[in-house]
Amino acid sequence: MRVVLGSLKVVLWLLAAVGGVALILAIMIATPLKLPAPLPFIADAVRPVDYEGQPPMLVFRARDGSYHA
Repeated sequence: MRVVLGSLKVVLWLLAAVGGVALILAIMIATPLKLPAPLPFIADAVRPVDYEGQPPMLVFRARDGSYHA
């Protein structure tokens, strides 16, 4: 019985270690050290658009009191 409980504890600690390593790797991937460079082709495509004839943006109030466009 002691051998079974001991081996289960080892397996539990190994699974906890693998989970901890996976959590650390996920945090490292999710938070980059430097911000990515802006994509100039997106900004360049939006700048020359003429917004003069566009209707005004409609704004409505939600049930919680916040305003949404």
